[in-house]
Amino acid sequence: MPSYDRALWALRTWLDSWSGIGHVAVGMHRQGYDLQLTQYDDRGWRATFYTTGMEHSPTSATGTAWERTPWHAVQRAVWVAFQPDPGDGVLVQPELLEPIWRQLGVPDRVLIDTYRGKSRRRELLPAGQPQCVKDPADPSGHRLPSGFPTLDHLGTFIENYRRRMDDQNNNLFAASAAAWWRYYQFLTHVLTRYDRSNTEYIEAMGQFTQRIREDAGEGSRLMTPEDMAEWKRTIDLGTVLHLDIEAFYIFAKIFLDRVADTFGLVFGVKWKSTGSSYSDLSKRFTAVCRDKELEIRPDNLPELILALWKAVVGYRNASIEHLSDPSSRGTQFAPGRASSIVNMPSPGARGGFSQTEDPHVLFRTLDEYIEAMLTFFEINAKKSPLIVS
Repeated sequence: MPSYDRALWALRTWLDSWSGIGHVAVGMHRQGYDLQLTQYDDRGWRATFYTTGMEHSPTSATGTAWERTPWHAVQRAVWVAFQPDPGDGVLVQPELLEPIWRQLGVPDRVLIDTYRGKSRRRELLPAGQPQCVKDPADPSGHRLPSGFPTLDHLGTFIENYRRRMDDQNNNLFAASAAAWWRYYQFLTHVLTRYDRSNTEYIEAMGQFTQRIREDAGEGSRLMTPEDMAEWKRTIDLGTVLHLDIEAFYIFAKIFLDRVADTFGLVFGVKWKSTGSSYSDLSKRFTAVCRDKELEIRPDNLPELILALWKAVVGYRNASIEHLSDPSSRGTQFAPGRASSIVNMPSPGARGGFSQTEDPHVLFRTLDEYIEAMLTFFEINAKKSPLIVS
């Protein structure tokens, strides 16, 4: 086995373990970062680094990543933590990594990226200078971020699909599909914020109601100034929770519009100049496929399109942006469950009761929709006026 491969194997064996996570956490702490590691059932792990000494909040997070294994999530989050600009590649601090390379005998002019089990050789600048690494998956030089299986699939699809177009359409398609990536990442950050605000709200509300009940006993009492201050804090947490829920719906709707925009570009469909392109897609999908002789596969794609319109666009239109009647807002919550916004119509209003869905459930449906749409694009590639080979 070549010395480079032996060093890579040793490095990965050392890092891909719980003890490896501990070593990385200690090293990052010395650099001024704290690690938070969260498991989401059997779906995967999210690692997040925060600046030491600051409250763990979305605004203080410096690097976060999602992976199937905890060690890969931590390793990817380290890369993200040292990335100052999404367009500049990954910035690595040599003083953090070089001691590891040297201890394991890695050549000075080799950088090893252990993410997803791939090794990549890159020319390094002289020791002591920051190293900027471009992802080779994008020939234009723009770094393609990853960390989610759906994004990995999307990145591969974009690169393979665009190679079948001429230069002008190649760039138009890449720019259009890159918007999927942008808003998908926005949604992952909103979900992280939602998980935190949901937990904080439920805990604060539970503690407040329990204390009030214990103090009041069998009777009742007036709220003290301390009670009022605690109640206000709980209400403020509820406001942040509502913000995160509505933000998910708003960005999910934008994401769906960007998918519809790419659909129109690839298959030569003109949507309405105003309003939601996704709403137009949901109404005209079957007719467009018939007129342009596009094969509707997978079979559940029409069902997914309509389901997401109702769950995301329909709710956003009726309950967030275009209110036809005033309504009161409340919060439905329970320990260990996803909180939701409850819309209660005013007396005499035409609208009925409605509430938001679990954002994680909607996000999984978006994942399913992306995979279905990529399959549709691939099956019907030869029907696209942009494809030349």
